[in-house]
Amino acid sequence: MKFEDMKKIWDEQAQEQVYAINEEKLHDNIRSRKRSTSQLVNRIELFLIGVNGFVGAGLLTLNVIDREKGLFYGLALGIVLMAMAVLIVIWRNRRLKDEKKFDRTMLGDLEHAISNATYQARLSHVMLLMVIPVFAFTILAAWLEQKPIEVLAVIALLFVAATVLGRWEHRSIHVKRKKRLVAMRDMLVG
Repeated sequence: MKFEDMKKIWDEQAQEQVYAINEEKLHDNIRSRKRSTSQLVNRIELFLIGVNGFVGAGLLTLNVIDREKGLFYGLALGIVLMAMAVLIVIWRNRRLKDEKKFDRTMLGDLEHAISNATYQARLSHVMLLMVIPVFAFTILAAWLEQKPIEVLAVIALLFVAATVLGRWEHRSIHVKRKKRLVAMRDMLVG
C-alpha cells in the first residue's frame, strides 16, 4: 500500500467522531437513579399503608360504634382498605427481601432501579384499580342514606377526577421512568 493511500485512510478516520464514556460518572448517575427510585417507592408504600390502614380502621371503628345504621357498605369498604394496607405490607417485605439479589455493579444497580420502577408502576396500577371498589361502596352507601342527587354527582365527579389524575400520574411518571431506565439498560447492553 502506498503512503498516499494510507494517508487518505487516516484522514478519513480522523474526521469520524470518537465518543468516550466516563464510566464513573455513568455509574454515579445510575446509583443516583437507583437511590431516587428506592426512596420514592419507599415513601409511596408507607403513605399507602398509612392512608389505607388509617381510613380502613376509622371506617371499621365508626361502623362498629354506630351499629344502628348497619351500613354494610361502610364496613365492607373498611375491610377492603385494611386488606389493601396488609397486602402492601406483604409486597413491601417481599420487595425489600428481593433487593439483596442485585449485585453492586453498574448493570446490577441499573437492574435494581428498573425493578423498583416496575414495582412502582404495578403498585400505581393496583391503586388505580382500587378506585372501583372504593367508588362503588361510597356511592352505594350515599345512595342508601338517601343523599341528594347533587351529593351523588359530586362524589361521582370526584372519583372521575381521581381516576383521570391517577392515570395521568401512572402513565407520565411511573411508566415513563421505567421506560427510560430500560432504554438506558438496552443502550448499555446492546
